[in-house]
Amino acid sequence: LSQAPSYTTYGWLERELYPNWKHLVDDLENSGINVGLYVNPCIDEIPPHLRSGRRYIFGEAEDNGYFIKDPNTKQVYNFGTESAHCGVVDMTNQDAVNWFKETIIQNEMLGRAGASFWMADTNFDAPIGAKYKCDPDGGRGLSVVNRFPQDFAKVNRDAIRDAGREGDSFFFASSGFSETAQLVATS
Repeated sequence: LSQAPSYTTYGWLERELYPNWKHLVDDLENSGINVGLYVNPCIDEIPPHLRSGRRYIFGEAEDNGYFIKDPNTKQVYNFGTESAHCGVVDMTNQDAVNWFKETIIQNEMLGRAGASFWMADTNFDAPIGAKYKCDPDGGRGLSVVNRFPQDFAKVNRDAIRDAGREGDSFFFASSGFSETAQLVATS
């Protein structure tokens, strides 16, 4: 999973790779091409030497308790490796859901990046045994596993709706559960 792209590893966030991102998006749109991106609930920790002048998204999520936790250490459940720390936003935590919806999807993807559509990917199974904010199984995570991709699809759908972008923006999901198809349907 450490090689899987997450929110903070996207090229469009890197000013050095795309110093004229807005110009690129405008050129594409003027040519009739919409910009599509990829999003998942994983957020990589950016090394300190790369944080200068940037919003520290991982730190915000960690400081506010928005990540899934390791039940033994009470620390962020690391989905990366020892050298690549990656946290996953807890979709059972309504404050985390609201933060992800507003910060990542509405402000960054729809706003700053100019995306019209994206693939919403959970690209993993929610870990059984991790600590979730709201878990009806008493911390075992069993009920969260199937619900997690569905909850993530709902976050994406609600972000589009709440931003008033229904009709000109959409997403598709790479995984789901029983109600996911209803959430990704567009009018």
